[in-house]
Amino acid sequence: MREPKEHRDLIASALSKIYSGVPLCTFTFSLDARGNKAFPSEEEAVWIISESGVMKREGNEDLRHYRDSPISYVPNNPFELAKGTVVSESKSSVRFRFPLTPRLVAPNLDSDAVSVLRKVDWVAELTVDTKQKAPIILLLTLASDDGQAQAPLVNIDVARVEFLYQYNDSCEYYEVFSKVRRFQGSSLFSGDFLDKTIKTFTSVECEQPVVFLLPEKEELEFIERY
Repeated sequence: MREPKEHRDLIASALSKIYSGVPLCTFTFSLDARGNKAFPSEEEAVWIISESGVMKREGNEDLRHYRDSPISYVPNNPFELAKGTVVSESKSSVRFRFPLTPRLVAPNLDSDAVSVLRKVDWVAELTVDTKQKAPIILLLTLASDDGQAQAPLVNIDVARVEFLYQYNDSCEYYEVFSKVRRFQGSSLFSGDFLDKTIKTFTSVECEQPVVFLLPEKEELEFIERY
């Protein structure tokens, strides 16, 4: 078991590498959506982030928010680090667990399910590569032991958002190569629901020299938009 100071250094280093800004880059994006509450799937396409901060699809005028880019924007800290615990530890990685201050809300669920998600406690689990002191996985999920929540009108069986990281040589930062969202359960009035979305990012190439933009809004984009 590593000393507490080593753990603190690992956490600080990994969090510092999660967000560097929004790089001027091109990348390939696809969206695999499943379930009766999911957005439509999208075929693989190339997208460009320009100096204006706009994210534009190559070959047409489609625009979208930079949340659908290989970046997880965390301008301030939503984790209660002082209350963190070590979930598991090996020679190559450590998984930490922290209370998560904001509540996540699936954008497509009905009002009863949203109400439950706003009231229950959430946690963040950060898995860190001990050699690189870098993020591997960031998981946001319910704090209960079984990861579920019950209310008179709604049962939440699964509520989780997962960010998978890897180092990008071109951009010299840790990109999100996959975002996985899953909300599943049942409502007394609307029946069973499922919102499972897998966003995949490949072929990320940054302009050289690398330039990072800083969004004007100081908001938890990776929490509010995922």
